Amino acid sequence: MNYYDPKLAKKITKTGQKVLRELQVIVEKMEKFNIIKSEIRDQLDKINYRGDLADIGNEVGIIIAKYFDEDNTVKDFIDGLKHGISLTDGTHYEK
Repeated sequence: MNYYDPKLAKKITKTGQKVLRELQVIVEKMEKFNIIKSEIRDQLDKINYRGDLADIGNEVGIIIAKYFDEDNTVKDFIDGLKHGISLTDGTHYEK
């Protein structure tokens, strides 16, 4: 028995296309993330003075500011930074 359902085939095709688009977005985000990591690493490697945490923050800020948009805001970055610090200093809590 060979049974072909055009409606099912169309639905499968649409689902497959949607999955491929979502995967493409994930890959693009990963590539962007890797570029940002590399730029931050390069920027920090260029520091040839004796600085403190504010200087590191300044250098990181120079890089990440180029990548802020409506989906990735300064607030998001600061929230992530605060979260990472809270995991280390013991102030982290689950809401």
